[in-house]
Amino acid sequence: MGVDAVTVEDVRLAYAGILATDPLPLDATTPFRNIKGWDSLNGSRLLLALESTYGIDFPASEVQKLANIGELVALLNRLRAAG
Repeated sequence: MGVDAVTVEDVRLAYAGILATDPLPLDATTPFRNIKGWDSLNGSRLLLALESTYGIDFPASEVQKLANIGELVALLNRLRAAG
């Protein structure tokens, strides 16, 4: 049995939880540098929250290559599918 794919909306809501604010208007093409409140600390918090929620570990070498929300979602879904 497969797992439901993680969506941009799932990541958007997770980030809103980290900032303790309403969800920001993000889409798959939103670069991290354009996200309100984005810095290395909040980026790390988001990755840790996603790892905990979805039971995966992000390889640092892959995270460093990510440019936008869509790439993060795609990586997260690949890692989940790989089990």
